[in-house]
Amino acid sequence: MNRTRALALLVLSSCVSSAPPPTAPPARAPELEYTVELATKPALEARFSVSVAAAEDGLSTFKVDESWGGVENGADAILDVRAASSSGKELPLERLSSHEWRTRSDPGERVAVSWRVATNEFRTDSDPHVHYRTLLDADLLQFIGHIALLTPTHLTDVPHAIALRWK
Repeated sequence: MNRTRALALLVLSSCVSSAPPPTAPPARAPELEYTVELATKPALEARFSVSVAAAEDGLSTFKVDESWGGVENGADAILDVRAASSSGKELPLERLSSHEWRTRSDPGERVAVSWRVATNEFRTDSDPHVHYRTLLDADLLQFIGHIALLTPTHLTDVPHAIALRWK
């Protein structure tokens, strides 16, 4: 009986190993493309941007969490938010709240939203919750997506491919 099992396992294993390897599904083009750039001139700052197709009605809202991990007002680190069309034309941008912005464009048009983070002294604070904030100094850039990366709300409940590029 052991010989029969061994022979059956041998036959099955040879069938499995001779099967062609599964092919990976083709990679999808990213719907969301983030870029993070550490700039040193004129002063040290981190520059962020996200590129995405606009909402179906042309009104695209971008936001971060109002609070996360004990950090209140994490969006305070987000400065100079701007929006542009795929052709580079500046788009109107409205600040809806401390952590939400909305732009208007052609429906489905590729939109780029950019912002920056300036250097700060949070790293020297002894309160551990402060260390969840976006930190930037001469030695460190640290950020948590929930409070640093603006996210388009029209993609919230939809699985999507994301690209993250560093410059």
